[in-house]
Amino acid sequence: MIQSSEPAHPTLRSAVPLIVFCVIFAVAYATPILVPGLPEGWVLTCHLTVFASWAVFFAEYGLRLHASTDRRAFFRSHVLDLAVLLLPLLMPLRLFRKRMGFQTKVMAYAVTTATVLGLAAGLAVLSVERNAPRGNIHTFGDALWWAVTTMTAVGYGDTYPTTPYGRIVGAFLMIGSLVLAGVVTATFASWFVARFDTQGDRNGRP
Repeated sequence: MIQSSEPAHPTLRSAVPLIVFCVIFAVAYATPILVPGLPEGWVLTCHLTVFASWAVFFAEYGLRLHASTDRRAFFRSHVLDLAVLLLPLLMPLRLFRKRMGFQTKVMAYAVTTATVLGLAAGLAVLSVERNAPRGNIHTFGDALWWAVTTMTAVGYGDTYPTTPYGRIVGAFLMIGSLVLAGVVTATFASWFVARFDTQGDRNGRP
C-alpha cells in the first residue's frame, strides 16, 4: 500500500486559520500604501504584522514538510504551497484543492491568481510611483488601471512605471500574466485531448 507523503488532515479545517492570517497580511501590507499619512507608529506595526504573518506561513510549511514521510515527494507535490510562501495572498487557492471539479478548479485558480497578481502589483507599483518626480501613477485607481492594461497586454500607455523598482514590478506582472495564460490554455487543451481520446475508446475507435 502506498503511503501519503503527508499526514491526512482536513483541508478546509487546516486552511481556514491560514486564510485569516492571509487577510491580516493583506490589510497590514496595503494600509500604509493606501493611507500615505499614516503615523509612523502604525506604519511600523503594519510592517511587523506583515513579517509575523509571513513567519507563520513559513513555519506552517516547515512543520508539514518535517512531518511528511517522504520530503522529496512532498516538495514535488506541493509546488502551489511554495508559490503561496512567495505571495501569501494566493493562500485561498489551497481551499480549492480536492474540493472542486477540474474545470471549476482551473477557472477558480485562474481568476484568483489574476486578481491577486493585479492587486499585489498595483499596490507595489503605487508605493514607489506615487511620489516619483516623473511618475504618472498617483492613486490606487491609476495603479489598478495600469495592472489591468498590463495583464491584458492592451498597454494604452497612459499610465506606466518610471522608477527602476516600478519597472521590475511591471516585468514580473507581465511574465506572471503570460505564464498564467499559458498554464490555463495548456491545461484545458490537455483535458480536452484526454476527454476526446476517452470518448473515442468508448465508441470503439481503432
